[in-house]
Amino acid sequence: MFAKRKMIMDIYFRDGSGSRVGFIIGTDIKDNSGSRVGYIEGDNIKDNSGSRIGYIEGNNFKDNYGKRVGYIESNNIKDTYGTRIGYPENNASNIEMCAAALLLFGLEAAPQTTHSSPPRPETGWEWFVFILSYFLKPFFELSYLKKYTATRGNYWRTLFCTYVYYLVGGMIIAQSVKSTVGVIISIIVILILSLPIVFVSIRRMHDIGKSGWWNFIPIVGFFMCGFFPRKIENNPYF
Repeated sequence: MFAKRKMIMDIYFRDGSGSRVGFIIGTDIKDNSGSRVGYIEGDNIKDNSGSRIGYIEGNNFKDNYGKRVGYIESNNIKDTYGTRIGYPENNASNIEMCAAALLLFGLEAAPQTTHSSPPRPETGWEWFVFILSYFLKPFFELSYLKKYTATRGNYWRTLFCTYVYYLVGGMIIAQSVKSTVGVIISIIVILILSLPIVFVSIRRMHDIGKSGWWNFIPIVGFFMCGFFPRKIENNPYF
């Protein structure tokens, strides 16, 4: 009698635009040309030289140093920003999707940014520029909403700057509310000056793994933004 042979099916993967990028057969990960680029060993993903390049932990993909580089959501492979980078054509296990993410899509940890301290201002002009840039920085960070979270330090700095904005805006409003046009200008000024604290509050909520909608509960939102620590593990916003 012949022993039954278990059929191993190829699992093809496509990128976000729908183009095939490679496949997995058994424990081997191959590119579109059929060349093996690595393999699966337990919960680890290794390249052809046998070096571990990452592993699976729950629904998260991590690099060899334990930094989360992406995750699985339903049948989609996503990076830390939530962008879908690919998906399998047929059913695939978590470890197979992790292997595809790390080797076929080249998912890597975002580089760590180092922040060097700026040189200390010396002249009066340098101090003026330094102070001006400090108070204008929250406005420059409005574009950070989709890509970056905010630390507690970012939040408190923006809160302080916003307080100063309101003091300055209050003087403008006091001189302009004497007419209908002045009232309209005052409303516009208040809305513009409020933008930094609105945006940084949303980013701070993302930093602790919560939706920005929590800020609609004023006291609770302030307490969470100001005092809750950063959440790294299982944070969908990283």
